[in-house]
This record gives sequence, structure tokens and C-alpha cells, in this order.
Amino acid sequence: MRKSNYRQFGIPNLFVVGGGFAILILVVFFGLDHQNNSPYSFEDLKNKHVTLDDDEAYALMNQTLFDGDSLLTDSLLFTKMNVLSLKHSSDLEYFINQASDSLINPTDKRYMREQLSDLIFLWDNQKLKNVWCLTPKDFAKIERSDSTDYWEEFQANFGSYGRHNYSRPVFNQDKTLCVIEHSGQGHWLVGSGSILVFKKINGNWIKVKEELLWIS
Repeated sequence: MRKSNYRQFGIPNLFVVGGGFAILILVVFFGLDHQNNSPYSFEDLKNKHVTLDDDEAYALMNQTLFDGDSLLTDSLLFTKMNVLSLKHSSDLEYFINQASDSLINPTDKRYMREQLSDLIFLWDNQKLKNVWCLTPKDFAKIERSDSTDYWEEFQANFGSYGRHNYSRPVFNQDKTLCVIEHSGQGHWLVGSGSILVFKKINGNWIKVKEELLWIS
């Protein structure tokens, strides 16, 4: 009886347990490997998100947000920007609704509200000036590091000036007025979110208002 119990619950059972454990390790390994090779690159993201194709939007942003030395070649000195746009938030909708008529007239308010959506767009990194568009894969390299400070690691990999997020620009019908939501973080206690308002004056985009939403 004792010998029979040994065979039933001893060595053969260890093989079963060991085999199951090996399978579990393989599942975890391939799961992590799949995660590390997730379609996070810019080219892969094109298959999941609509690339923003609006030349006026890029012209505005290059002129007002990223204008700098046209000869700049060191990407560490570029503005670091999330390659995925912010969703249009309720804060942006509220701002448009509550803006004075002298800033945004009622006709423009209606037209601009119709453009608001929760879609996430992909910025075309070839149309932005002095900008390094970071993908989720880029951010993951920093987020997976638990041995150093996040922002020290970020600066070592991508340079200064923090990371920035922008919503798709919302224009009025004749494209003489635009609102954009922005959030940026440069350190644990250096960050802010705001709504930016631009007007085209004499053919040039000029920032006419900034509404602060939060600050850290």
C-alpha cells in the first residue's frame, strides 16, 4: 500500500507539477516577449490611429509652439511630444462654451463644438519642426526602469524640456481662430495643463490667451 501511494503521489506527480510549472514559465515568457514587441513604433501606430492630415494645424504649431533655429540638428534639444494627441476634454468644451463673445463669437462656438471628439490622432512627425515625437515604446523604456529616477532617466535618453501632449487643434470655419489643449511635465513638481487660443492676424498666428487648467 505504501509503495502504491508512493507511485501515485510521489515522483510521477513531481513530473506533472514540474511540467505544469514549465508551461507557466513559457506562457509568462512569451507574454512578456509579446508585450515588449507590441506594435508601439510610429509605423505600427499608423495602423491603429488616423494620422492628422491638416497642413494649417502643423503650420500653426510650427509657427507658435516649436519655432526655433532651423539649423538645429541635435534631437536632444528638440521639444519632446507625445506622438498621440490628447482627446478633446470636457475642459476644452467648457472653455469654448464659456468664452466671451469677443474672443469666440456664437457662430464660431457652434462650429468648433461640432469638431470636438474623443478620437486620438497620430501626429505626422515629418510635418513638425524641431520636435521629437515619442511613441509608447519610447516611454516604456523609461517606465520599465525601476533603478533610477524617472526624470533623470528621461533626460538622459531624450534631453531636457520635459514631455508634452497636445490636442488636435480646433479651428473656426474660416481658420482665423484656433484652440488647443496642452499638458506638459518636466519633473515631479514641474508641470501644467492649459488651453491655448490663437488668432491669425495679418497672416500670422498669434497666441492671444492661455487658460490655466492645473499646475504642479
